[in-house]
Amino acid sequence: MGLLLLNLLLALVMNTTTPSSNEISTTNVSEEISTQSTVSQATYDALTKQADILSDEIKSAKNKKAIEAILNKYYNEKALNYLNIYYGTVDGDFIVVPKIELPPDYDFRERPPYRDALSKGSYIQEPYIDPVTGRTILTISKPIYVDQKLIGVVGIDMYAN
Repeated sequence: MGLLLLNLLLALVMNTTTPSSNEISTTNVSEEISTQSTVSQATYDALTKQADILSDEIKSAKNKKAIEAILNKYYNEKALNYLNIYYGTVDGDFIVVPKIELPPDYDFRERPPYRDALSKGSYIQEPYIDPVTGRTILTISKPIYVDQKLIGVVGIDMYAN
């Protein structure tokens, strides 16, 4: 019921605004829907660049522990802006920072950030409201190849506001 109401409110807000051509309209929800915000193309470009940098660092990692250290370092540098940074391998290993409990049957390879990153070269999800924090989130993910062989997909969930 709450999700249906949220979707209806978002549809109403989205249909009553006309963002400029280089902005994507989003809504910030806390205890009530209050102010309309926008996510600029520059924000998406910056997030894409950060994913590229992270991808390059992961390519040079020698093992899972090194990848986890890279993710932790990068998260700690950007912690105020990031919800999660994660990496999923072609073998099904999944590392997320900060660590969170996932269901035992969770397979990142079946999720849109993994699948769509492979099929499209990168994945940028429309801004969405995080159900835990109530903040607007942007997600980007991209595949990582070494010697033209897929090794995994890196992703970043960033606060839009």
